[in-house]
Amino acid sequence: MTLLRWADAIFIKDGIVHIVEAKLRPMPGALAQLELYNKLFPETPEFIQYKNWPRKLVFLTTILDTAIAEMTTEKGIDYEIFTEEEIKDAYKE
Repeated sequence: MTLLRWADAIFIKDGIVHIVEAKLRPMPGALAQLELYNKLFPETPEFIQYKNWPRKLVFLTTILDTAIAEMTTEKGIDYEIFTEEEIKDAYKE
């Protein structure tokens, strides 16, 4: 049985595939989601041409949770914080 799964965003910048999971509040389960998306990425038909490209995992959230931030560092995942102002600015563009 095949289950469909979606990352919140996937984009390419400077020759690197970025896989993003976003949560309003930091949740440790989001890190497992990112790791699963990374594992499945090379097998995904839509991204087959990029399967050998370097990948960067990004956890995007609204506040700093030091325990989860430490976990992301250990796992090589970027921990990014976005603010309400950044969200409003994004909608203006």
